[in-house]
Amino acid sequence: MSNITRGFSIALHGGIYGPLHVMESAAGFYIGREYFDPAGYWTPGTRESGYYLTEELAREALIEDSYPRRQADELRAIYD
Repeated sequence: MSNITRGFSIALHGGIYGPLHVMESAAGFYIGREYFDPAGYWTPGTRESGYYLTEELAREALIEDSYPRRQADELRAIYD
């Protein structure tokens, strides 16, 4: 998995959302943030891009800041 990150951490609801980086799920690779919950565990937190077929494509999109953003309404629901 890529160690390239971008952005900053966000503290909400007693936990912390980490910086943007390339993550992976069963659906593919994406740009998102992990969540460090108050119990002390890192979990997938947000998906802020669409899915990519390869980690390399997702990494390039993150580095070039060229990934399509999810709608603000979707992300607001996550952070609120």
